[in-house]
Amino acid sequence: MKKRSARKLRTHQAAGRQLVILTGLSGSGKSTVLRAFEDMGLLLRGQSSCWPDSHFAELHAAGEGDFARAALLVDAREGQQLEKLPGLLRHLRQEHPIILVYIEAQEDALLRRYSETRRPHPLGRDFSVRENLEHERALMEPIRKLADVVI
Repeated sequence: MKKRSARKLRTHQAAGRQLVILTGLSGSGKSTVLRAFEDMGLLLRGQSSCWPDSHFAELHAAGEGDFARAALLVDAREGQQLEKLPGLLRHLRQEHPIILVYIEAQEDALLRRYSETRRPHPLGRDFSVRENLEHERALMEPIRKLADVVI
């Protein structure tokens, strides 16, 4: 974990608030990590077409109800909204305690998982899984660079 984020995490935990944005490559294990966050008592908010949802971050920052500890999943299914995440994240971090966790896996592991499940890549069926993974890595790189934690 980067030094700045470790200090930030301790400060936010002491305040009793914690918003984790979970993102990363399709097939890398984000759903498994999200379930672990749920087991730790974080309120979950999954991928949806309404992201970026700054209202969710504002509720969390105010500590209203169950929003004091929350996890939000953002991934390639967000489409063009994903391009807005780096700017929105920089803006929200000025006012809200946010930790960005990025999950990735090696290409051979991702290809094996798609082969075993026979599920299409979320970016579509027009290209091979390998090509979609390459495109997704490029699409996610600006977000990966902002991550506090990369797993």
